[in-house]
Amino acid sequence: MDIEAKISAAKGEPGQWNPPFCGDIDLEIRADGSWWYLGTPIQRPELVKLFARVLRREGDKYFLVTPAEKVGIKVADAAFVITDADILDPALPSQRVRLTSNIDESFELDANHRLEVRGDASNRKPYVHVRNDLWALLSRSAYYRLAADVESLPEPDDGFGIRSNGLWFRLL
Repeated sequence: MDIEAKISAAKGEPGQWNPPFCGDIDLEIRADGSWWYLGTPIQRPELVKLFARVLRREGDKYFLVTPAEKVGIKVADAAFVITDADILDPALPSQRVRLTSNIDESFELDANHRLEVRGDASNRKPYVHVRNDLWALLSRSAYYRLAADVESLPEPDDGFGIRSNGLWFRLL
């Protein structure tokens, strides 16, 4: 049984679990998307994917939530990092942008997975909504891949962006 099936079989879906808070643990997601436990990087991708599946954000705090317990963790910036970007059907009005995260999740930019540029003029960063108030920072290489195909935004917006699934997303 794969990780997804094991989690789904554990008393419903993760979003429905509401166990008691058991305290914080020394687990951190660093700004580069790496996961660290007790000051040591977690080397097993399957374990990181399992933890990512039960990751939840409530306000500014992050938790790993199982049917039995809820523990707090630290997240330096965003929960995930977008490591790759592909533009599908670039010559067509139906152009789509497929993104891949550091935990091998792929999805397209659309109304549910929107791109937002945040920060002040001196420190602007692009983020993509992944799920349930969890966001991914666009890596530099993914950002430049999209910037290579940037277009002028339609009126009344000004600036530059990228099209995906019939929507415009500001990039610059």
